[in-house]
Amino acid sequence: MKARIINTQEEVEVQPYFNEGMFAGFADVSGRLRPGMVVYKPSDLEFIDRPAPLEPIVDWSAFRREVARAAMLGILAGRQTHQGTQETAEYAVQFADELIKQLKRTEI
Repeated sequence: MKARIINTQEEVEVQPYFNEGMFAGFADVSGRLRPGMVVYKPSDLEFIDRPAPLEPIVDWSAFRREVARAAMLGILAGRQTHQGTQETAEYAVQFADELIKQLKRTEI
């Protein structure tokens, strides 16, 4: 990514360096320092084309299955007498759907 050194206004190409949020110019893929490489503090740089942070990708369908499965186990473990299998399964899916609804409502 491109950055400008605040003190000198020089534009440099930097990459994250694997040491407490620092950035290194001319970093190789392994993140090791090479001869001539300079390590910068983030406060010393002004980022020109910093990529936007990635949005978390949630597979709601897979999450729904896992929550419904966990709800089903909880329902079956906590009852002395059971409803029919179809009713119990529908109840577990309702729990999953409500949890997803609440999570999506509070998502930033």
